[in-house]
Amino acid sequence: SLEGQRVLLVEDDFLVGLSLKTMLERMGCEVAGPFATADEAINRMNEHEVDIAVLDINIVGGTSTPVATRLAETRRPFVFVTGYQSPRSLLPDSLLERRRLDKPVDEESLRRCLIAAITDAA
Repeated sequence: SLEGQRVLLVEDDFLVGLSLKTMLERMGCEVAGPFATADEAINRMNEHEVDIAVLDINIVGGTSTPVATRLAETRRPFVFVTGYQSPRSLLPDSLLERRRLDKPVDEESLRRCLIAAITDAA
């Protein structure tokens, strides 16, 4: 169950962010975001604890790589969401094997992917 999980949401498209936030809240998650930039997301992480994150890869000002790297360093699970078929050019090799969902994201796929990411990190 994802009930009570504190989720950091990084997504720069307003409608996609709203959709993801709604799905996460229906799953019982507490959602911080959506944040449109890596700096905003990192500032939030500095101020509040997060359990897991949902990260759009390509965001305003670059990519969510700095957020993903910080999450990996602190052993927090995360999943990428992307509209790119091959994000290889956007991510460093160290992040290429992380769980990823292609847009558009449906609620059941998101739920399964988040639970799998939590299991991976355990």
